Amino acid sequence: MEIYNCGDFIGTETIMIPVNAITNANPAASITVTNLANTDIYIYKDASLTQRASFLGIAVDIDVDGIAGSHWVTIDLSNNDDSGFYSTGSQFIVRMEGVTLDTGTINAWIGGFTIGKTKAAVTASLVAHNLDHLALTPTAAADMTTEVADDTILSRVLANGDTSAFVPSTDGMEPLRTLLDEIEAHVHELSHGTAGISTAPKASPNGFTITEGVAEANNEDSTHALDGTTHDIEDASPNTDVYYEFNVGTEGIPVDVSWHGFVNSAGDSVAFYGYDFGNTAWVQIGSIPGSPGTGVITENFTLTTNLVEVGVGTVRVRLFSTDATKIGTDQILVSYTAVLSSEGIVDEWESQSQADPTGFHVNVLEVAGTGQTANDNGADINSILDDTDLIDDATSGLAKIAADVAAILVDTDVIDDGTSGLVKIASDVAAVLVDTAELQTDDVPGLIAALTAALLLHNIQKNVAFTGFPVVMYLSSDHVTPAPGKTVTVQMSIDKGALAGVGGSMAEATQGLYHFDPAQADTNGTLITWRFTAADCDDRWFHFQTVT
Repeated sequence: MEIYNCGDFIGTETIMIPVNAITNANPAASITVTNLANTDIYIYKDASLTQRASFLGIAVDIDVDGIAGSHWVTIDLSNNDDSGFYSTGSQFIVRMEGVTLDTGTINAWIGGFTIGKTKAAVTASLVAHNLDHLALTPTAAADMTTEVADDTILSRVLANGDTSAFVPSTDGMEPLRTLLDEIEAHVHELSHGTAGISTAPKASPNGFTITEGVAEANNEDSTHALDGTTHDIEDASPNTDVYYEFNVGTEGIPVDVSWHGFVNSAGDSVAFYGYDFGNTAWVQIGSIPGSPGTGVITENFTLTTNLVEVGVGTVRVRLFSTDATKIGTDQILVSYTAVLSSEGIVDEWESQSQADPTGFHVNVLEVAGTGQTANDNGADINSILDDTDLIDDATSGLAKIAADVAAILVDTDVIDDGTSGLVKIASDVAAVLVDTAELQTDDVPGLIAALTAALLLHNIQKNVAFTGFPVVMYLSSDHVTPAPGKTVTVQMSIDKGALAGVGGSMAEATQGLYHFDPAQADTNGTLITWRFTAADCDDRWFHFQTVT
């Protein structure tokens, strides 16, 4: 009989130990053990010769699945009849005593297991590599200077490589998220402010263009006042196609257009369009129904931020009809709101702070000067102002800012997720460490892969596919050098069956580290063995018991 190493457990599982019985006369022939009972199973702890005082939680199964000579013993670690016996950090060995096999009485060690050894080893390794404070051990006042070495990947992510100036209360994710909330609120105010300015078309002859239409009466200047004098256009059999042109200034954002006039005749209609300068296309914003007579009606249509020529301020509103006989416009106005560019804001603050240096205003252009303050923040402020120049981009700037802020807020929400956020961070950092070539000198990828595999082996679910089982292949020439660029073949044995091919896939991650993605069938058993082979490499064997 061989001794079976069950592995490491957390102390609540039921473990299984296979027992194979063969005859004395013919070692190749299996035989049934007729008198094997749970009272024949003794469990010893660490170096003590005092076995477990209770047999509760121990069970035996003779001729499993009807196969002679194939037995197993199950041990329920959650059974505490012998209080405290199954303790974390201990090693256990299992003995079968006084069992009749063929014509002899057998006393034999059949298996062993540990509880909590892997966790202790992983924790010790995390501490040794100063990684435990990522998600396991609280730091002393979050002292980044001592916990994260300068010029490491994490230090560059957090503090551009120098953690000495990192202040969690201002530089951490939560303060940044709060700041982003404030920025989002201000951007919302800028992009959704109430229009307080209206403008009429440009003065004749620059404010109106006829593409199709005849018999123009009056001109665009007649549309500046709501006074009953209309600018009239008749159709050109049958179409009418004209547009008015406005200027809202280089910092203006159009909000809506207000039209006062009439459309003849009943049953006809006129479509209103705004010109999208970015896409050089007309975009319909509404329509006006026709009616008999010349009674003036009022229609209002919304203008979006893309309907302005960026940096120029030109806005065009088009009236198009295939059936109207006459269009009369008494007044047409475009309302807009003005959004200062970063330069405009700086100029305003500059002038006001100089006019009242002791008041509320702050001269941001002088922040970097030692005469005003000891904090050299000028470059940072100017950088922020440069970035916010996108607000001037009426075709997409405000939308981009809103989308970017929303994306950042969504991404940082995971930090607040107490059930998985920190675990995700730890996982991400571990992935970065694996992918970083400079860590190869201490074979950290191999260490992390071994630790990860050890943890995974005792949590693999039966008949469930998953991804990312790590395996490091080593050259057989020295047994320590990782072997990149290999074609790795995977075989499996399920419940002591013959080795066979797997259904999952194998791919190299980096520098000798490979990931196996087992298919559902590759875990469909209780006792599983995986074998990984490659040319010029040591074979890698993994034995484990699945959980349900």
